[in-house]
Amino acid sequence: MFAALAVATLCSLAQAPSSVELRAALDALRESRPGETRFEAAKPHLPELLASESGFFVQSAAYLIGQHGFSEFAPALVEALRTETARTKGKSATTYSRLLDALIQLDHAAPADLILARASEEYAEFVYLALACEKDEQRAADNLARFVALGMRSKSAYWAAAIELTAARDPRIVDELLVGAPWEFALGLRDVGSEAQASERFWARFSCSSHDQWPPLVRYRLELPSPTGPLDEIRHERTENARSTSRMIGLRLEDRVRWRLRLLHELHPDVTAFPPNAFEVYVEDVNSISSASHAQVAVLHSEISKLAHGLADLGLVADPLRASDRATFRVEVYDLRSDRRLRLSAPTDTPSVRFVRR
Repeated sequence: MFAALAVATLCSLAQAPSSVELRAALDALRESRPGETRFEAAKPHLPELLASESGFFVQSAAYLIGQHGFSEFAPALVEALRTETARTKGKSATTYSRLLDALIQLDHAAPADLILARASEEYAEFVYLALACEKDEQRAADNLARFVALGMRSKSAYWAAAIELTAARDPRIVDELLVGAPWEFALGLRDVGSEAQASERFWARFSCSSHDQWPPLVRYRLELPSPTGPLDEIRHERTENARSTSRMIGLRLEDRVRWRLRLLHELHPDVTAFPPNAFEVYVEDVNSISSASHAQVAVLHSEISKLAHGLADLGLVADPLRASDRATFRVEVYDLRSDRRLRLSAPTDTPSVRFVRR
């Protein structure tokens, strides 16, 4: 038995192409075009490149499959994704994103467990678009609900998923929008008479290489509908760059608040509007920060309670009292004084209120 197993193993190794052969096949695929003899001779090696232990081979094969729309290799992409997500060593976010990119371009649905296994804010757009390839409506909704539950609220992808679930009036997004995420507002300490405004920094990351990279760097940008208009189709733009790429880190607080209110309004247009400046508070005395923040929390909690009861009237919330009691808050504290030599300390957190110093 052991002898037979050894022979089978040797035969398998003999049939598997070497790294030199795989590199030759990859070079042929890069340097020729579909339909040409050299390309067509190397094309059958794409699944073997995907199954390679070389991250470069896997990434290159995924890029070529997506670039040329080779849908016949979609199952091999899924298997490569399964292998990559199961790794305990040598994990590569780049390989993971390349495989998702190819699946997106082929519009091929992969199991949500594989797509979500390595989900991160860096590649949130890839994850959302890969999940959006699912054609079954119920599975698609379940996948988006799982993605939303990851809490990447500073990413456009989170709000894209939330928009779709809201349009479907999925009860899971009702709970998420109402009390699933902390309610955020800004609290600024400024000089007497000052009109300085709290503004969350708009972060972006930019990377540049001194030489062309292959496969080229890929980014996705989601285009959300206008927060004041209808919830139209969500569009996306795919870009390639051989030397540089940029990535927006997140949405500003005011954008996150605006989308949250917009989607809640979509669920219940007749709810009482939140009062003006409900999400911005300013004080001129450092000793007033704690009392001002807790007063604002009380105002917001009252509005959330009204909203919960309004949604309950529509059958979207089962227990409005319990729902409003679950509300939590996140207060971003800004020091807007001209003299900041004395460092401003945020108030102490409570079970329902968290303070973040900006």
